[in-house]
Amino acid sequence: MWKTEKLGKIATLQRGFDLPSKKREKGNIPIIAASGINGYHNEYKVEGPGVITGRSGSLGNVFYETSHYWPLNTTLWVKDFNGNNPKFIYYLLNTLDFRYFNSGTSVPTLNRNHIHEVETHLPPLPEQRAIASILTNLDDKIENNLAMNKTLEEMATALYKHWFVDFGPFQDGKFVESELGMIPEGWEVKPFLELFDLLSGGTPKTKVEEYWGGEFPWVSAKDIGNEDSCYINETEKTVTQIGIDKSSTKILPEDTVIVVARGSVGKYGMISKEMTMNQSCYGLYSKSSYSQPLLYLLTSNLIAHFQSVAYGSVFDTITTSTFKNISILEPPTRVMDEIKLKIDPLFEKIKSNVEENQILKERRDALLPKLVSGEVRVKGFG
Repeated sequence: MWKTEKLGKIATLQRGFDLPSKKREKGNIPIIAASGINGYHNEYKVEGPGVITGRSGSLGNVFYETSHYWPLNTTLWVKDFNGNNPKFIYYLLNTLDFRYFNSGTSVPTLNRNHIHEVETHLPPLPEQRAIASILTNLDDKIENNLAMNKTLEEMATALYKHWFVDFGPFQDGKFVESELGMIPEGWEVKPFLELFDLLSGGTPKTKVEEYWGGEFPWVSAKDIGNEDSCYINETEKTVTQIGIDKSSTKILPEDTVIVVARGSVGKYGMISKEMTMNQSCYGLYSKSSYSQPLLYLLTSNLIAHFQSVAYGSVFDTITTSTFKNISILEPPTRVMDEIKLKIDPLFEKIKSNVEENQILKERRDALLPKLVSGEVRVKGFG
């Protein structure tokens, strides 16, 4: 039998603890702030598993920590689960809109006494465990895909370095001098823009509603690097076809490499499907034997150079001239074909995992409020 209880009777929340930077010692205990882990320490304040949420600054983030941890004073942590399943409490808290309970002025702040009064629906412990298990299985699959993608990208990076930087497979062959140093015979040095197209973006007028909220993702710097993956699959904002027609933004081909050119110089990624982008980014697309995955790995090697030549009084900036002054090695076609056979399938698998994670997240986000509220019952409990 489900019952209605105030949150404070289900889970007792407690303010976190201060830990100034100068008092932090090197260790492996996660220090959890309102926005997540922001460092590590050599001692803990709370034994895991634990559930933590933002108290000051960032509201609405909820974290589940399996190990011992140190919750900072910008957080609230669950001091007592009162006999309830910790993972279920984690998912329950994820359904609450903490912004509604903001008691701060300039800095968003939660008062635990206020959220302790929130009425919630609570299933019996066995059903709590069943609900938590369903949602955890989805989250675990997402995490496994992320971990696999990290490994796949590391493999691709190592292969690229072996072939294009260390020239490992060619050490027994003849090398010749070039403007880039000694290179394998048959390789050529070419201008970057002879091998790759440089694509630009734009921003539809923000005050025209019909330009926004459409079917085309619109990439800005904040969308890059959020998925812990080389691929950009989601964007904060989308634009309509008329928004594209009435601005300088364009539809970019799938797998276009995006480089932030202004402000956050050094951020880069590759789009998993057709998207648009703003004018603070450049798109890179191959018009040579380079595949897009190889262009992505090349870009990764060039990032330090982009950062070193960026300039600007307020924001660091890279320009078209930055790319005009770069020379690139192009190996013979047979060599390029061989390395593409090794690297491109790794990126195909990464993209497949990214797309699967999108489906899993949508499924989890749809199920979460329904399971936790009792709208949808677990088989055997309904």
